[in-house]
Amino acid sequence: MQGPSIDNSHQDTSLTATDREALQKPFPGVDFQNLPKREGAAPLDDQRVLIAEPAGMRVKPPKQSTNQSLEYEMEGMLAKMQSRIDAYEVREQALMDQLQLLERQVETASQLQRSLMTTPLPETKGVNLELFFKPLDISSGDLYSVVRLDETHVAISLADATGHGLPAAFLSIYAKQLLSGRWLRAGLGSVPDPAAVLGRLNEVVLDSALADCQFLAVLYAILNEKNQTIRWSRGGMPYPILTRKGEKPRALPGVGPVVGALPDPHFEVSELVMQPGDRLALFTDGLAALLSSERGDRCGSEIANHPWFAACSDKSVSHLTRSLRRRLSATPRAAWDADDVTVIMLGT
Repeated sequence: MQGPSIDNSHQDTSLTATDREALQKPFPGVDFQNLPKREGAAPLDDQRVLIAEPAGMRVKPPKQSTNQSLEYEMEGMLAKMQSRIDAYEVREQALMDQLQLLERQVETASQLQRSLMTTPLPETKGVNLELFFKPLDISSGDLYSVVRLDETHVAISLADATGHGLPAAFLSIYAKQLLSGRWLRAGLGSVPDPAAVLGRLNEVVLDSALADCQFLAVLYAILNEKNQTIRWSRGGMPYPILTRKGEKPRALPGVGPVVGALPDPHFEVSELVMQPGDRLALFTDGLAALLSSERGDRCGSEIANHPWFAACSDKSVSHLTRSLRRRLSATPRAAWDADDVTVIMLGT
């Protein structure tokens, strides 16, 4: 295939061959080798001469050294790391804000629980009642209730929800409203049977089907001020401890499982006629844990052998609760199996 023909008719034929050769050079008539040198200037080969590039041509950038490439890579990596750190700090601040909000909500819930739980004891005749109530944390799984039923009868209840924290606290609030209210005693007479009350409470807890906190250790007692007799049923609660002058302290056992564990449990009813000078301790297992930190025995009948109970017979019930407060303050948390401690002392 032939290429396009070139028309040379327009060329100026008057130019000599030397003129044409000079015009073909980019800088005709300039001898670069003999240019005058500026004093102190580098040789021509080491100088960079900037010449305007012709249209359509790209000027290649100077080749970077290995050190420069590494610096650029490091700068990129550091920028990415800083970006991630900034993102982590934003997330951390968001988590801290949520944690502070949760802490405020927990504190509000604990204040509500304390306002519902720390009800004053009613005045009693012939039998002195003193309370020691010390939650382990800002919320408590322990509860107590002392409610006057009529002119001569007082209902006393203690309960300990399984576990700790908010689930146990909410269950304890729920149980206290049941134990201190009239609904649980409805249809059981003005002075209900303690076993019947625990049986009805067991049904309510089972029907609630609570997920995180399902069981309650409970003691429900009826105090007759007129004849100074107390009748009670317990479900999973430590045995009451009786201290009587001239006798060794002893536990008063009674049969009964924790509330919420079985559909048809049997709760035994125990009875005690208090004599002058008697001291009767009703308590949650936190007291056994506090006292056993010095001896190693925990619950059941063995706890009655602790010297603290032996000293109860010649001390007032108010003195005994103050001694517990001092003992708890003096016992480091790491020195015992720390728990909520609730004690109701009865004395004649």
